[in-house]
Amino acid sequence: MKKFKMMFDKDKEIQWLNEMCRKGWALKRFKYGLYTFEPCSPGEYVFETDLNDRMFSLSQEYRNILEDMDIEFLCCSGFWFLVRRRADKGPLELYTDYESKIAQYTRIRNMFKRTALLELIVMYMELFVYMEVRRPFFLVISVLLFLMFLVLFRAALTMDERMQVMKAKAGNEDVDLRVGDCCHKKGIFGFDNH
Repeated sequence: MKKFKMMFDKDKEIQWLNEMCRKGWALKRFKYGLYTFEPCSPGEYVFETDLNDRMFSLSQEYRNILEDMDIEFLCCSGFWFLVRRRADKGPLELYTDYESKIAQYTRIRNMFKRTALLELIVMYMELFVYMEVRRPFFLVISVLLFLMFLVLFRAALTMDERMQVMKAKAGNEDVDLRVGDCCHKKGIFGFDNH
């Protein structure tokens, strides 16, 4: 089965994928909004997603770590990768402490902000072309780019909200929230980066 769905909230996407699996449909592949599912036993897998460690790809080192944890790499699409693990092995969380979760949301928020800014710049370029040549095509592209900017900006705000929730949950823990300082103290899975 295939479904097309544009998701800009990783937590809602994972919730939806796990719900689909509980209904007997496990994600097999994903590419730019097109989800391909295969039949499975209801609730057979749990899913997770994260940003690639090499912009548009996932390093072999990262894949090996996932494999050692009995996590099956499914695919990369754009900045993201998707994984799954058999549900009988327990919950699947790539980030288990508040500090690393905040760092993850910071990286995601920054990616959304950079991409939104790029969309805005290209929108202005298209708008300039429209004003020069007066062809409606360029105006339509400008409007679409502006709408994409709004979606990405909203996604960045959502990540800010999630970071605040994590910060509140962390309470008295020593959590470093400086932008751009993510993953310096602890990397993925809580391992030190030194």
